[in-house]
Amino acid sequence: MKVWENISFVKLPNKVNFREIHLSICFFVVVLLLLQNRIVKSMLWVKPEDRPEASQLKVDLEECSRTLELKKIERDSKTV
Repeated sequence: MKVWENISFVKLPNKVNFREIHLSICFFVVVLLLLQNRIVKSMLWVKPEDRPEASQLKVDLEECSRTLELKKIERDSKTV
């Protein structure tokens, strides 16, 4: 109960655009899911020779991570 009492006294900035924050978070999640989907699908090809090498998967996952980090930085800079 104490936690809820503390939360009720939180002061938000006057100009918080919750719609923009929500859209930014949704976009972030969609980008994440699309990138993960692409990587997973590439590993499910019927012929093993069509599947990516582990080194390529590593590159793809690092690219995914960088993209998500850039989106996070972009989102954070808009909400501050």
